[in-house]
Amino acid sequence: MDTIRYEVYIGCHQKEDNFNLDASILKNIMHDVFSKYKIDFSINKVIGGYIHDDGTYIIEDSLKMTFIGERSLKEEKEFVNELKLYFKQESILLIKTNIDSSLC
Repeated sequence: MDTIRYEVYIGCHQKEDNFNLDASILKNIMHDVFSKYKIDFSINKVIGGYIHDDGTYIIEDSLKMTFIGERSLKEEKEFVNELKLYFKQESILLIKTNIDSSLC
């Protein structure tokens, strides 16, 4: 079955507070959000690095959220924009991949 996999990467650091959010708290919150929207998902704690707009290289704890579904990219972008506001993030990476999947 052709299906869509979305991956969302969200940092656990709030720049303006200079405070690292605990990934386990974020996981609990995300569980509630995904349950509300009835989205199949998995969440993993990862460490990531990137170059910030100001040129600083940042390494931080992050959450990688994977969800499978038939929602449009527009719907996912709206969902991610809500996450950005909720977690006070400048940006969140959203990746869309078409996959072939089946339950075995």
